[in-house]
Amino acid sequence: MAEERKSLNLIQRALDRKAGLDSGAPASVDHIAATPVGFRGAAPAYEPAPAAATTTMFAPAAAKAPTAPPAPEPAAPQPTDLLAPVRLNMAVIRRTGMINPEIKISNIANEFRNIKRKVLLAARDKKSRELVNNLVMVTSTLPEEGKTFTAMNLALSMAAERDVQVVLMDCDLHRPSVGRYFENSKLPGLSDILTGSARLEEVMRRVESVPNLSIIFSGKRVEDSPELIASTRMRDLLVELSERYRDRIIIIDTPPALTTFEPAILAPHVHQTIMVVSAQSSGRHQIEKSLDSISACHNISFLFNKAPKWEQKDGGYYYNYEPKPAAGT
Repeated sequence: MAEERKSLNLIQRALDRKAGLDSGAPASVDHIAATPVGFRGAAPAYEPAPAAATTTMFAPAAAKAPTAPPAPEPAAPQPTDLLAPVRLNMAVIRRTGMINPEIKISNIANEFRNIKRKVLLAARDKKSRELVNNLVMVTSTLPEEGKTFTAMNLALSMAAERDVQVVLMDCDLHRPSVGRYFENSKLPGLSDILTGSARLEEVMRRVESVPNLSIIFSGKRVEDSPELIASTRMRDLLVELSERYRDRIIIIDTPPALTTFEPAILAPHVHQTIMVVSAQSSGRHQIEKSLDSISACHNISFLFNKAPKWEQKDGGYYYNYEPKPAAGT
């Protein structure tokens, strides 16, 4: 027992000397726990380096120079900005008596000013003023009644507005006529979209001298026009044009309603229809039959073409136009 007590005293003194304490003062438990102890036969206990030596290891990093904010990315180009614009064939425009963008005042320009006001009024939402009813189909009862002439003039007249963009689409894949008013119309168009060989942004082009007007030509010739027009892809294209471009009127030039199926197919999907009727061509029975074929459209207006004199009545538009040689259909 005396030997054990002697050993404990020796250990206590060794601990006191290690901790730098007076040999006569007992070491506290906290001191002991905080003091590294070397065991017999082991390597000397690790003692941490002085604090001054460790401060250099954690020296603060040099402050970074302030960087300039990144330059804003350029705005994404509109689909029609990616393609070269097309030019109006001004010789044909003048020869056929159409609206000339270079001449602000003319009889034909004034007549279509009246027509476009009603179309725009029906297209705009009364509260938001957005062009929500912006799909406008232009057709006729029979060929050669002036539907393409009407579609082109209506597009040119609307494009003269300051806050209205216009897309003119040639949907007559049987006998496309819109292209004759442009210098280069042998380009991809609607049929290429419907057959999956092109996208909208690859066929819609701006008109060089009319900044607010874009054109979609008919595209390559196809034999199955009614089936393409009746396809889901055509319906999706109309929805995309209508909802993506709320600042635009989309004018769709279609074949005659009495000789083709396309107007009847499109009627449920458009918001307005202008039926061009020639005073010298269509009879009452023909007009009623063609009107019945497009009755799925709930907003149909008549444009009485080649009338003996200009007049306006409720429910339609009337203008006196006598075609010149090579006029559009």
